Amino acid sequence: MRRETYLCTPINYSEGMAEDQKVRYIRYLSEENQEHVLTEKAMQLVLEDFMARQKALEDWMAPLNRNIRRTEGVVVRRAQTAEIRTT
Repeated sequence: MRRETYLCTPINYSEGMAEDQKVRYIRYLSEENQEHVLTEKAMQLVLEDFMARQKALEDWMAPLNRNIRRTEGVVVRRAQTAEIRTT
């Protein structure tokens, strides 16, 4: 699949603004950007914390899952043995 690129003239949102208005607009954009950066960083930290807790939970559950599989194997073998005895 080929991607085509179209060159456009950039939009100058500050065209026709007074100098002090441009400064306020740039400050507003800077604050908005900072908010987005902080939100993204917070979400990344939450995700990292979740992943660490998930890993700890999986590590804690691993021995329990092994015991369950071992127990299921014993139950199946006993059932097979009991079935052989009854036939």
